[in-house]
Amino acid sequence: MAEDISIPTRTLILGCVRRDGYLDAAELYGVAEACGMTEMQVRLCLRRLVSEGALEQVGGRGRRAAFVARGDSASQILPELEYVHFAYRQDAGLEPWDGRWRLVGFSVSEDRRAARDEFRDHLLYFGAAPVHGGLYVSPHALGEVFVTEAERLGIVETLAMMESDRLSLGGVTDPRELAGILWPLASVARGYEDFLGRLERRLGRANVDVEGSGPDAVAGDVFATTLEFARAIEPDPLLPPELLPERWSGVRARRRLADARGMLAGLGLGDRFPTLFDWLAAIDGGSVDGGAAVTAGASGRRG
Repeated sequence: MAEDISIPTRTLILGCVRRDGYLDAAELYGVAEACGMTEMQVRLCLRRLVSEGALEQVGGRGRRAAFVARGDSASQILPELEYVHFAYRQDAGLEPWDGRWRLVGFSVSEDRRAARDEFRDHLLYFGAAPVHGGLYVSPHALGEVFVTEAERLGIVETLAMMESDRLSLGGVTDPRELAGILWPLASVARGYEDFLGRLERRLGRANVDVEGSGPDAVAGDVFATTLEFARAIEPDPLLPPELLPERWSGVRARRRLADARGMLAGLGLGDRFPTLFDWLAAIDGGSVDGGAAVTAGASGRRG
């Protein structure tokens, strides 16, 4: 059984949809059981997804049923793939930092508090860090993204933006030191380290499970591990390597996830990868178009 992680039934079902949109009920129930879910639990959620139009049943009944995904249902559970692509590109040295800091300032009156709070959340969501009240900083060229959001909220007239190749906070000017002050990197690193520890334990028993408990047990572990990776990367501001500590755990986590995919494929499980895992572990920064802009990579976070 997948250890110590709560997986929503809806997330598991949509995460087991294959890349071509096909969902095999027999495989789904096997993974669900490995994750500690009951057949009734899965069956009721399948009915809800069909009634909502996210899935369409195209054959069979019960465990012999087949479904196809409709619309963009997978986007409900996948972390923003453009964001993950950008992470892998940074790991591969394909998105070097230009050494410039981008500052975003705004001042919105109390009677427009909802717009102010939403814009602040938008800045944080894209990895900008608060410097002082109403002033945020990012190493990424996200000006267009922020202006577009400010226009949508009707507060663009309050926006002030500037770039500088030097930033000083309390007398600190070293870029790596500044990053450690501005972003909660220690907390992000702990999330990645926890993910890596769980991944190693699961990989260590994968061979045993394939021979003993069967591929469903491994598939359940794979799904849980991938969900943990999605949770680990979510708070990561994806700072340029020039601002990160040596042997950054985020780089190691992404590299190990890709390695795990190759190992599990070697055990004959390649056709059993849940979509969530197949998408994330197969991403290779070098395979992304070389002209991808930072704004394109980051804008995917919004989904």
